[in-house]
Amino acid sequence: MSKQQRQHRISRLLEESAVSSQAELVALLADDGVDATQATVSRDLEELGAVKVRLPGGELAYALPELPSQQIAPEDHLRRVLGDWVVDLDVSANLVVLRTPPGSA
Repeated sequence: MSKQQRQHRISRLLEESAVSSQAELVALLADDGVDATQATVSRDLEELGAVKVRLPGGELAYALPELPSQQIAPEDHLRRVLGDWVVDLDVSANLVVLRTPPGSA
């Protein structure tokens, strides 16, 4: 199976179900008859622009931008992540302490 075909299947799986981990995605691909390692899936997710989003129930799942043009610029991604995940920030001399919700660090 080519890289493009595998990435297409990954996109389809992410649209059809809430995938919360790369290991879960590897298992779903194996169920589809696609042999892929976690490292390969990690690279594919990066190339596809996948990000983890918080679902209404509070759990996290991978999601893809609707269109490639909607992929988030690194600075915008950092702003969004800091806005969504940083609960508190403390500065002391040369240290910065960021507090996040449990399981988000």
